[in-house]
Amino acid sequence: MIKLKYRKIIFLILIAVLAGGSMAAYSQSEVNFLRKTIQLVFFQQFMTLVIYLTCFAQDLFSRRH
Repeated sequence: MIKLKYRKIIFLILIAVLAGGSMAAYSQSEVNFLRKTIQLVFFQQFMTLVIYLTCFAQDLFSRRH
């Protein structure tokens, strides 16, 4: 199990990569402004949740508190 400190660092790096990659895709998209903005927001929120759960699920669902 990776220490919490390192999981936080990995989480922040993955979020930065997600933001950069999705903004690059956003700028290349040919659809109208409102549609691509909504798609970007939903995609980033969903992927942030997936990354968060990947990094911190063992802390959220552990029985020791």
